[in-house]
Amino acid sequence: MKTASRIRVRQPAAANAFAERFSHLIKTSGLTLTQLAEGLGGYRVDTLLKISSGHARQISIDLLAAIAGWADDHGVSLAWLFAGKGEKDDAPPTTIKQSIQTDLLLAIARKLGVDI
Repeated sequence: MKTASRIRVRQPAAANAFAERFSHLIKTSGLTLTQLAEGLGGYRVDTLLKISSGHARQISIDLLAAIAGWADDHGVSLAWLFAGKGEKDDAPPTTIKQSIQTDLLLAIARKLGVDI
């Protein structure tokens, strides 16, 4: 999958630290690189391999967004994944998507006259 918007690696040490955290997530997810590549939107396995091994020198913004979405869906702290801050499972108890769904359900319940 090719995109024009890419982020260039300027700090190899930070990229390697991200690669270690990303590699850890892949291993603990129970997915193969092929399954993850397909789940992220059809990216090439060798692209994910380069990222997880610290050899990628630029990454598409679309792929980073897909990785962030996947991590968020699995309760992984994005601050931990991308910046190494906090704990891996230090994600808030609900994601933004869950908060929106909860707000929507509460609004529907109120319209129906359900006392909450």
